[in-house]
Amino acid sequence: MPESIKQAWYVVFVLGFPQSLMGYTWALGFWYGGKLISMVILSQNNFFNVF
Repeated sequence: MPESIKQAWYVVFVLGFPQSLMGYTWALGFWYGGKLISMVILSQNNFFNVF
C-alpha cells in the first residue's frame, strides 16, 4: 500500500473519530433526556434549556 494511502487513512481516523464521538454523545444525551422526560423526572422545558 502506498504511503499516501496510509496517511489518508490516518487523517480520516484522526478527524472522523472525534466528530463521530461528538454525535454519539449528543444522541446519548437526547436518549437519556427522553427517558427522564418519560419518567416525569425532567420537564421538556428544562431538557431543552440544557441543550
